[in-house]
Amino acid sequence: MAMRFMSSIWMRWSFSIFIVLNLGGCDLGLNLGDGAQRATLNFGEGDYRWLLISTSDFKEAGKFVAIDLNQGRVMTDSIAIHQDAVVRAFPDQGLFYIINRLGGDNVQTVSQESYQVLHQRQWVGRGANYQDLWMSSASLGYLTTQEQPDLYKVSTSAATPDRAISLQGLVDRSGLSVLDEDGSAELGSMIFAGNRLWIQASRLNRAARYQPRSASMVLLFNVFTDEFTDVMRLARTNPSGDFKLGFDSKLYVVESGAYGPPSALDGAVEKWDPNRQVSEGIVVDERQLQADIIDFERISQSEALMILAYPMPGGLLRTDLAVVDTNAGRVDRVLKSSDSFDFVNIRSDYRRGLAFVTDGNIRNPGVDVVDLRSLQLRSELRITLPLPPYQMVLSR
Repeated sequence: MAMRFMSSIWMRWSFSIFIVLNLGGCDLGLNLGDGAQRATLNFGEGDYRWLLISTSDFKEAGKFVAIDLNQGRVMTDSIAIHQDAVVRAFPDQGLFYIINRLGGDNVQTVSQESYQVLHQRQWVGRGANYQDLWMSSASLGYLTTQEQPDLYKVSTSAATPDRAISLQGLVDRSGLSVLDEDGSAELGSMIFAGNRLWIQASRLNRAARYQPRSASMVLLFNVFTDEFTDVMRLARTNPSGDFKLGFDSKLYVVESGAYGPPSALDGAVEKWDPNRQVSEGIVVDERQLQADIIDFERISQSEALMILAYPMPGGLLRTDLAVVDTNAGRVDRVLKSSDSFDFVNIRSDYRRGLAFVTDGNIRNPGVDVVDLRSLQLRSELRITLPLPPYQMVLSR
């Protein structure tokens, strides 16, 4: 994998520098209220109400944007967040969560009713590099960090963790320790599926510029007993981005492999059955596509919407939003192409028949919308933003 969009390590640094160098004197401004799209758009009926977006200038700051898809308009765009942040929301809690990563190292809780920050928690402290948050209720949840070796149980009413759940002694089915030689597992994205909390463990070598070690893993955690129940190896190394739950109720993981350049083309997408807690194998890999896989969204039994990256002469990069035949391992159609690292994240609302794709073009940032039935861009539904979108989620 030549490029991976990952927080707080070499990739994040190089991507930020790349964006800054390509600003070309363009004054982005930081006030999303001046530039966010106000027109009402008709997204139709769907499974999700909210499209939540973290945006960033990749230098100093970002803004949190919440779009009500049912009403087709921006509801809030004025909440200041860290330049490196991801957003989360969970059903029936009435809250949004903003995880500010390295340099921010806190979680902001936002009311869905008032769009005000209710509180900000720094449970673990600066330098921990918060990665993900999963909330079992509006007051209790679990936090992963990249720099600390534990899983943290946290409460929004407390300033310190309720409990640090150690990974010491935890091994996979072959006996390999989850904690690697530098004493950490680089815990990342989480999802609750099959009655277990699934947690990515990248296991990166800090002495070798955070290259992946021999194995990356998924940890299964029982939130009712606060115990790890299983550890399984991924088919490839270096899981990147969020777990994706497909329309087929399977989990999909993009596994990026080693960092380049040059690209080793060693990444892939792996499918897991969360109920049986077994891997169903590789769906498609980078050698088949001759490209680095940035993101993946299953749209049919044989097709996927994917973001692919191709190294270009002079150290540049091209990214494509493409329809891929996963059975044949080939690109069938390119919907949009960029001569920069603009496309990062895809989210689908299958009932609406729409997919949302972040477009970080510095001069025209926004969210593109793809019709999943015709597999065409819906330009009339494009959401314009004055800052590049960094990460997004759909939420009920």
